[in-house]
Amino acid sequence: MNLKNISGFKMCLELFRNFRSIDKSFVGLSFFLLLFASCATIPITQGQPLISHYEADYKNKIQLQYLGTGGFLIRKDKNVIFTAPFYSNPGFMRVGVFPFSFPISPDIDAIDRLHPRIPDSDAKAILVGHAHYDHLMDVPYIATNINKKALIYGSKTMINLLLSADPVLPANRLVNMESKMAIPEQKQGEWVWIVKDEIRIMAIKSNHAPHFFGIKFLKGEVNEKRDSPPTFAWQWKEGQPLAYLIDFMKSPTEVGFRIHYQDAASDYPNSLLPKFDSESDQKKEVDLAILCVGSYNEVSEYPEYIIKSIKPKNIILGHWEDFFSSPIDTPSDVLNVRNLLFGNSRKDFLERAEKHLRKDARKIIPKPGHNYNFDLN
Repeated sequence: MNLKNISGFKMCLELFRNFRSIDKSFVGLSFFLLLFASCATIPITQGQPLISHYEADYKNKIQLQYLGTGGFLIRKDKNVIFTAPFYSNPGFMRVGVFPFSFPISPDIDAIDRLHPRIPDSDAKAILVGHAHYDHLMDVPYIATNINKKALIYGSKTMINLLLSADPVLPANRLVNMESKMAIPEQKQGEWVWIVKDEIRIMAIKSNHAPHFFGIKFLKGEVNEKRDSPPTFAWQWKEGQPLAYLIDFMKSPTEVGFRIHYQDAASDYPNSLLPKFDSESDQKKEVDLAILCVGSYNEVSEYPEYIIKSIKPKNIILGHWEDFFSSPIDTPSDVLNVRNLLFGNSRKDFLERAEKHLRKDARKIIPKPGHNYNFDLN
């Protein structure tokens, strides 16, 4: 489908005609009307060049590559953290209509084609905010076949699912952050060093917005290792959702760049910063907030309450695309309209966010596969 020189009504009609039949049956007339009413959108932010380790600025930059869904590659120097990489995107019939009947599994070809290849020693960590299939299902293959040394951080549900997965991940690569998490606006959690004196993280208690119409799917926890690998969408249970603070250090005691990361929209006070034990941590500002667009309109005052509280210098939007097809392989104009059908209007999200952001804040809607650079303070 060629979307060039198509605008307004004609573009919306062309996009709707090209939806898969399963999408038509799901959206119905009301969503079709919503599509026509909501085709106005804002452009995706084009990426910046990768900075080579040969360049003078290399060690003074934080580089983020958007992987789609809640996935990011975050690099400082030769140290890389991934957040929940996911490329498989099972179709809507398997996860939305028949989650108890149709098995789902990683798309190995898509993972091999799309997951960034970096030296194995560079990949230090994979952070997982919650254990739904679209954040965790691809991790066993990635951690076993590509990033073979990275530790995986998340909830006890995540650990029990990965201990049951195919391939099984060894327990010594799985870190329970739920037992170390901070309580928003209250108790500080435990700092965990990813790279000693260079990168540390803290998990913060969060929750997960309903998916649509106030209904939340795939709820619950997995409190012990399963007898068999999870093979259906419903078996990838949410667990305890976590937000993360990711600190890149100037020195062992001074934070150079602070990221606040969420992979699920939440309601107040979930994901907010705790009361830190040290004055320097309390005073340190959030340089970048990675916010979640998916289902944001199912909870009250998101993202407003996050932005008003943590006052980030910059924001980048994650999980803004359609859940059911690869964001890297799908034309952005199709995603512009399809994500509206699932309550993911990035235009409305950004307009609400901008009311509370500082005037000089960078506001990034990332393009999957593209890179974005930030100065280390």
